[in-house]
Amino acid sequence: MTRITAPASLAYVGSFGAAKLLAYVVPIVLAILLPAADYVAIEYALALGSIGGMLLGLGLPSAIPQFTLYRDPPVPLIDLAGLQAATLGGLMVMAGALAPVFGFSLHAALIPLMIGAYLFQYAGYQYALTATRPSIAVWISNLTLLVAMAAGVAGWAAFRTLGAPPMVGVALVVGALTLACATALGVFGWRNLAPEPQRRLREALAFGIPVAINGMVATWSVSTIRIYAGWSLPAGEAASLLFDFRLASILITVHLLVSTAIFRRLYVIEAGRLDKWVCGYFAVALAAALAFNFLMVAPLFQTLLGAAGERSGGFSGFATLFVIFWSVTAFIDVLVNRSGRAMRSALANGAVAAGFALFVKSGLLTFNADSLGLLCCTQLAAVIAVQAACLSRHELPWRTLAAVIAATTGGFVVLASGLS
Repeated sequence: MTRITAPASLAYVGSFGAAKLLAYVVPIVLAILLPAADYVAIEYALALGSIGGMLLGLGLPSAIPQFTLYRDPPVPLIDLAGLQAATLGGLMVMAGALAPVFGFSLHAALIPLMIGAYLFQYAGYQYALTATRPSIAVWISNLTLLVAMAAGVAGWAAFRTLGAPPMVGVALVVGALTLACATALGVFGWRNLAPEPQRRLREALAFGIPVAINGMVATWSVSTIRIYAGWSLPAGEAASLLFDFRLASILITVHLLVSTAIFRRLYVIEAGRLDKWVCGYFAVALAAALAFNFLMVAPLFQTLLGAAGERSGGFSGFATLFVIFWSVTAFIDVLVNRSGRAMRSALANGAVAAGFALFVKSGLLTFNADSLGLLCCTQLAAVIAVQAACLSRHELPWRTLAAVIAATTGGFVVLASGLS
């Protein structure tokens, strides 16, 4: 195992802090610069892009850790993942470019462009993690947000200087950056092409497709707030809800700081030792969420928000609950993937996701931001229950399960603090 030195640790913390600070600021800046409808369209494209990228990737990026860390000798896959991302990413850029020609809006054209960006992000992130390059991994994990930031600024500048609709600049920049990233990864994959690509591809897809389906369902569950808001809410109300959820996403930094640094160890650690890691992590996450809710109503924080505060709709309670549930599902998802039970979890959670999606689209209820936030949190709670039920007690020991239950219950305490 690679020994982590003090300089390497400092470099990781510095890279993590810079990347996450920038990624946190990006949606806030976009909400200020762009009209509500364009901001919601970008959030919607990011959500669908994350799911589409996972679907088209067929689990090949997800197989990189398994084949590198658990195979002896290690089996390289980044060459195949790079060529896949380049090919499919190029096709997505072409689809985005042709969408307006066939009568689709620029908002719709943004979706395939984001799918292409996510194809690069997934492959690059898994490779950097497995190669013990956490300082690089944190930047790649935020690639799509950084692309959105560059595109949003370009769209705003085009509107201010040329009077062009902001989405014209957004779509052009996202397409150009996605094509550049896909080409770079494709060249890297071609130059590092290892022997027996057909055999390695078959074995990787046999492992990766169930993981991809499970990941796609899990990603759908944690992206529903943006998808359902795009379906059900007026642009102004959707922008306020998504803005508050983005403010609360600073809590995800707590999860990612720990999980990225210890990913390799967490992936191979014995199940019986998990509780020592999990209890401390969940305690910190809950404490951070409570602190965030109290900070959100502090006059000084409202002053610091300034113009961005106009986007806030007072939904911090639902936002923090959603983020806590997201952290729990992300942790259990690692256990599901390494246990080989990804397909079982995917099928069960797919049924849950389909049921909630059909309910929202059925129009049986008219949602506002509060009821939609509660619905999305309820769906994530159902996902946690399904994930835990798919694991045996050996894979999810009782003490670890108790920590998961305590964290989920504590999330409702956090919700109450945000609503009071």
